[in-house]
Amino acid sequence: MRPLFGLVVLGLVLALLAPVMAGDEATRDKEYLAKVPPFKPDTFAGRKGKSERVVAMELFTGAQCPPCVAADVAFDALNKTYKPSELVLIQYHLHIPGPDPLTNGDTVARAGYYKVNSTPSSLFNGALKAQGGGGMAASQGKYQQYRKVIDPLLETGTACQVTASAKRMGDMIMIDTEVTGLSAPGKQKKLRIVLVEETVRYVGGNQLRFHHHVVRAMPGGVDGVAIPEKAFKTANAVDLREVRKTLTSYLDNFALKRAFPRPDRPMDMRELRVIAFVQDDGTREILQAVQVEVTD
Repeated sequence: MRPLFGLVVLGLVLALLAPVMAGDEATRDKEYLAKVPPFKPDTFAGRKGKSERVVAMELFTGAQCPPCVAADVAFDALNKTYKPSELVLIQYHLHIPGPDPLTNGDTVARAGYYKVNSTPSSLFNGALKAQGGGGMAASQGKYQQYRKVIDPLLETGTACQVTASAKRMGDMIMIDTEVTGLSAPGKQKKLRIVLVEETVRYVGGNQLRFHHHVVRAMPGGVDGVAIPEKAFKTANAVDLREVRKTLTSYLDNFALKRAFPRPDRPMDMRELRVIAFVQDDGTREILQAVQVEVTD
């Protein structure tokens, strides 16, 4: 009876402590948000010309990666500088240097597409630039480095236009995407779609408490779909129950090889966004992109 009695007592103690622990976490979250980023991001003053190019930034990072802190914080700050009609942000998590529950099969495959094997790795319109990371103190310098890459790209011309809509009905998300004006369609021009979660709360080894624009899935597949004509439409249906099931299965299988440092597996799937972009697989250049909110 003693072991059973001990378990009952432990359960009661944990139940009593739960509100206190939750309160402590809420306090830590509030303190974190008041201090991060440790600088005030600027507001983009606007384009000098008439370009409608939307820059796509893809960041490969990891919640267990201390050198990723500067890149992650600078990445988050960019969201306060640019509008989605100027910059779309995509964050892929990888198991570097340790297991990360925000990683999934699609993020790993996307890293393979670019031959990315280290974090942080930053790509702008498909090109590796502004590499390197650092600690929190280096985040403002990294933010400024990113801006020096992004601002000139906003003045470049567009090879096509991309529009999209995403509507949620329960656990189903219906995505419609259209590409127009593509000057040189063909099998190497691919339309890719990304489902991202605006904010995910997970405290990893690098002590960042929130992660933004986290990739949850790539509807239609990581390889994308070829665009055969100048004008092209496609429709995708995403079942969030299947997304959660796929994520859980992937993490379960990975845990058989390497244990995760914490049991947390955040999959709230709130504040979802859909990003669609056209990419030239011959050059890896992203020609145009669009971001839309998932509406009810």
